Amino acid sequence: MYLTSIQHEGYYGFPQYDPLSQISFMLLEEVLNQEQNAKAYTDFYQQHLQAIQQKTATVSTKPRVFIEPAAGVGSADDACCFTHAHNGWGGLVEATEATDIGSQLLVGATGYINIEKIISMKPDFYVMTGSKRAAKAMR
Repeated sequence: MYLTSIQHEGYYGFPQYDPLSQISFMLLEEVLNQEQNAKAYTDFYQQHLQAIQQKTATVSTKPRVFIEPAAGVGSADDACCFTHAHNGWGGLVEATEATDIGSQLLVGATGYINIEKIISMKPDFYVMTGSKRAAKAMR
């Protein structure tokens, strides 16, 4: 349930939209006696998620989206095209009611999709994110 590019009290990571992860987060913080921090974070998360959903609610034709997180970070053999299904970026795309290509094609939570398959599905948006990590092929 972390939002990339948004920092709150030091939390970073892949974005996720999963109501159960929010409940798990709250329970974990209760066990660790950090209820105030958990509430502050989940309030922060909900505020940003609702802002995204409000801005996309008026879009009449929902786009087809492919997101390649940390593009170019893999080795030369698996450099393209890693994505998420119903979790991570895929979950956020679905939270806006857009169509996530990764969610349509992947059986598991994450995986690689052939670039030709992506092109054949004619995404309206192809988003590539960066990473501070160096590509394996470059090491």
